[in-house]
Amino acid sequence: MFKIKKRLLIALTLFCSFFALVACSENKIANKPENSAVYDQAKVLSKETIKKIDKINEESNNTDKKLKIGVYITDELGDNDVEKMSLEIARKWKIGDKDTNNGVLLFLAINDKKSRLEVSDNLATRLTDVQSKAILDNMKPKLRSKDYDGALLDAVKNITEANNGKKIKSENSVSSEDMVGMIL
Repeated sequence: MFKIKKRLLIALTLFCSFFALVACSENKIANKPENSAVYDQAKVLSKETIKKIDKINEESNNTDKKLKIGVYITDELGDNDVEKMSLEIARKWKIGDKDTNNGVLLFLAINDKKSRLEVSDNLATRLTDVQSKAILDNMKPKLRSKDYDGALLDAVKNITEANNGKKIKSENSVSSEDMVGMIL
């Protein structure tokens, strides 16, 4: 009888340990892929889109305003909040050239419907909080229709344009000029 209880206790302990390890591993941050700046755990991007993002990174690395864009897509945040997790990823991945500190991480949690841009200090002078919000807002219609390729490519294009000095505006909000027209 004692041996049966002991075996049950050992089996229960192993069973609980296994599920604890699985739960902890869900929130583990993946290493940056060796040959790409895109990590797509959710498997929502096509290979062509990943290649296009990598090509944009390669091309912008050959300009005077070097820029590195990292993309991290996960199914869900788990117990993390979007700000904390995206900041941890950006720090772990060390996105951007170390001399220019010109990088940005585009983070998506698909099932949680959360997105965020983590912008390096140097890039923040060109890609402001307002422009970052506009880029994320502009992605929403395509994300809602599950056009992840289109949403990500648009965002990467807008990030690149902001790095080159273009002001990015939200396409989904009413501008102050439109408001004046509505009032009159």
